[in-house]
Amino acid sequence: MSISGSSPDSGRRRSDVLDAIFEAVEDQSADESSPTTHLFRAKALAQVDIPKQIDNLLPITSPKIWLAIVGVAGVLAAAIIYAAGTPQVTSVTATGRAVAESGVVTVGTLGELVLNRIEVTEGIEVRQGELLVEGTGAGGATVTLTAPADGTIWQILASPGQVLAGGTSVLTILPPGSDTHVFVPVPQAASGGLQVGQSSQIFGADFAVSGTVSAISETPLPSDRAATLTSLTLNPADTYIYVSISTDEAITPGAQVTIEIIESESTLLRDLVNVG
Repeated sequence: MSISGSSPDSGRRRSDVLDAIFEAVEDQSADESSPTTHLFRAKALAQVDIPKQIDNLLPITSPKIWLAIVGVAGVLAAAIIYAAGTPQVTSVTATGRAVAESGVVTVGTLGELVLNRIEVTEGIEVRQGELLVEGTGAGGATVTLTAPADGTIWQILASPGQVLAGGTSVLTILPPGSDTHVFVPVPQAASGGLQVGQSSQIFGADFAVSGTVSAISETPLPSDRAATLTSLTLNPADTYIYVSISTDEAITPGAQVTIEIIESESTLLRDLVNVG
């Protein structure tokens, strides 16, 4: 009579079968080694597919998955290198003028004046007290304008024959040192992180040099005063902090420049370490 049902060994994994076979082989005593036993042992071992058993026991990762893992690792490595070596810069950008710390010197009329002669030309050096302009004032009196300080004539703003009202600018003078110094009016709202000693980059029409912040005013300047010192057009609604920058190289006196003042420079990795 046949009895239906599953064999007790049918639920074994092939690894269990392999263990059982080897245990059976090891349990054979020396006196049982007959030709039949050897034959059975050889056939049993031949039927055991060891590589397949190992494959079943060790999960195999496909080449596509390995490529994906390598790709992710490469991206992470590149991100770490970028974070470690790329600086994160905080800076303030403003417009400035290549002029000494005292600012542009403006020579203007005190009262109404008919301009007769201009004794100087742009680019020449003058000494304090030197005659610059001669004209005729009220009642036909001769009026002269002299240099209030040493420097270089920068701009001549009027022409002989003109009738000038009182307070009209006639010419401007750049004081000595205007080729190695930059005056930068920075809006007060943007000046909170500025400090003496910070590095800067100075960009002109035909040059780019580096510099260092050498002085920062404590008292804000109204826009009209800052504009007078720099001959720049500024927002009348703002107040400005006077920033003095010493350049590492000589630049064109009087040039209008763009200034980038570096407030801080760090790397993302350093910031993360500091936070931790």
